[in-house]
Amino acid sequence: MIEAMKKISLFLFYSEKKNILRGLQALGIVDLNVNSVNSERILHSLQKKSEFKAYISEIIKIFNSKSATEQITINNFPDDISDQLNYLIQVFKNYNNLKSSLDEIKSDLATLQPWGNLPLDKLNQLKSKGLEIIFYSGSAKFFDQFDFQDLDIHVLSREKGTVRFVLFSWQKSSPSIPFQKYEFPSRTIEELEIELEFLQKKMLQSINEIAALNSYLPRLKIAIRHLNNRISFEEAKLSLVPHTSGDIFFIEGFFPANTFDKLIEFLDHHQVAYKIEQPGDTDSVPVLLKNNKVIKLFEPITKIFSLPQYSELDPTPMFAPFFTIFFGLCLGDVGYGLIMLLPAIIFSFKKKYSSIGQLGLVLSFSTILAGVLLNSFFGAAFTDFVSISSEITMFAARTIDGKTSFPAMTLSLLLGTVQILVAFVIQSANEIKRSGWMYSLKSLGTLLIIFASIVLAAHHNFLNLGFNSEFQIGSIPVGAIVTSVSVNLVYIAYLVGFCLFFFFNSLQFKWLIRPLTGIWEFYQFVTGFLGDLLSYIRLFALGLASGLLANSFNQIAFMILPQNQGVTNFASPLIIVSIIILILGHTLNLALSALGSFVHPLRLTFVEFYKNIGFHGGGRAYSPFKKVHND
Repeated sequence: MIEAMKKISLFLFYSEKKNILRGLQALGIVDLNVNSVNSERILHSLQKKSEFKAYISEIIKIFNSKSATEQITINNFPDDISDQLNYLIQVFKNYNNLKSSLDEIKSDLATLQPWGNLPLDKLNQLKSKGLEIIFYSGSAKFFDQFDFQDLDIHVLSREKGTVRFVLFSWQKSSPSIPFQKYEFPSRTIEELEIELEFLQKKMLQSINEIAALNSYLPRLKIAIRHLNNRISFEEAKLSLVPHTSGDIFFIEGFFPANTFDKLIEFLDHHQVAYKIEQPGDTDSVPVLLKNNKVIKLFEPITKIFSLPQYSELDPTPMFAPFFTIFFGLCLGDVGYGLIMLLPAIIFSFKKKYSSIGQLGLVLSFSTILAGVLLNSFFGAAFTDFVSISSEITMFAARTIDGKTSFPAMTLSLLLGTVQILVAFVIQSANEIKRSGWMYSLKSLGTLLIIFASIVLAAHHNFLNLGFNSEFQIGSIPVGAIVTSVSVNLVYIAYLVGFCLFFFFNSLQFKWLIRPLTGIWEFYQFVTGFLGDLLSYIRLFALGLASGLLANSFNQIAFMILPQNQGVTNFASPLIIVSIIILILGHTLNLALSALGSFVHPLRLTFVEFYKNIGFHGGGRAYSPFKKVHND
């Protein structure tokens, strides 16, 4: 559900505005209508915050790389935020300079090493006397074919089809030859290696110092929180609207209705002028979801798409049960559910990931239950390992008189029908909340038409599809339940449904125009309903594909084992290969199937379900003006 909000208008004197804002920030209840303001102080704080975050990431990265060789203690780490930032800037400036110097030395070494350890002192003496010394390299084959005429060429090395040579010339302008030219080296390999060793020692000291900063991360994170609080305070202060007199400032906001007494106590204590009222239709009211512990696990899924508007119902409690069932059907394997259960239990005990772990537990149990009902254990029949009644595995594929039936397919359609019917109920409730009861009647009419059509189809075995009083899904007597509804009641539902649909659509038009617009809307409804319903077959298809792929890996794994008179020899050394195939195959299948089992129910929720509940979305998350006390 969505937490009820109240609107508050605050009137602050110039002399008290900072104190009141600090008090509101400490209280942390009111979501103020803050404007996006780029003042110099805010931009400066944002830059500092960005720099702190970048340095923290680098510290964690270097610390986790285990490249530090010894633990050192930093005794002069400053307390002031600005001094801390300057300290980090200096440390990382030194680190980056050393890194650049090392890269340059390594590049010079890589270039010079193929030439060998050249006698630079003697070569420099020759250069000082006017001798041009130019280094070249190129293809050995081309070098042997090229006519150098009377040029003084000396080959230094030949390797891997490449020749390196030097040209000596007393001419001031060196001759042009078609080979790669290199600059005359300024240092020998030995000199570069000495400098490299020195820089590596300095770099190690710098790495040790940065790694030591890991113990100061709590203080650095406090600095970021302080900057966050400063930024939010400055934004709130600059969002105050001054009165023409300049003495009084005005700002609006919203707060949860259940915090009313707490806020009033604060306002009365500070003697602030205020006005509290119900939010208006044009107000951008923030949305705060409030659900029980189980439904709350599904709120991140709601936020993937969009928060509902304040004037809408929270769809989370409505889609959570369906999402759980759909996920289980898509994966539908006891073995895979048990594998998922282990990491879910581990994550459940980790504070940071507990909600993910608990959601994993719910989905794992759904997968295990669906696996039992579908009779699947790592692609094999679950009943081959556990002796249970066939009534429990009611949705497993069955072959009777040479014909194979798939109850899971009809179950998918049944679940789709139920979810769409629930969607129209929610749409009707949404319209009542958003616009009034008259706007909900069309949705109610649609619901009655769908209900009547299903019952009538069962009574008359529509198109001889087998959907009649004897129709069952597993051991569920769906046909008997549906046909228990009287046909007379069906006709009444049709009459009321069509009247509501054709006379309460497009309420902006007059009564005589609405049936005409209703014809087009009815066409869209019929075609859309069939398309939406058929989309739910993907639940069966994905589960079938997962099971078939798992079974294929089983067959491949055991196919390579020798057999004697139809009996597989599991004692063969080839069993090791079989185990490897099983592990790799089922790991791949579980990864792909788990991803599909999450994505496809997500699509059914965000496309089919959200469309039929008339979901608008675009809600703004409740973000109270408060001090940040933790990460």
